[in-house]
Amino acid sequence: MQLAGLVRLTYWGGWAAAGVAVLYKLFILLQLVGVEQAVAWQVFPRHFWQLSFLLFLMCIATAAVREKSA
Repeated sequence: MQLAGLVRLTYWGGWAAAGVAVLYKLFILLQLVGVEQAVAWQVFPRHFWQLSFLLFLMCIATAAVREKSA
């Protein structure tokens, strides 16, 4: 995969993970998903925030490598 494609993929993946985190937190606040259910699944909004942060870091690092090699 080209570096430009990886930058695009990680960028949009970061936004998707952040969007899921916001929606999931909203579902918990509106009690559409119970906290007990989240605990049983062991998946929390913070996991999606951490994933989005990691993907954004990957995006920045890949873009920096791409600029340096060009």
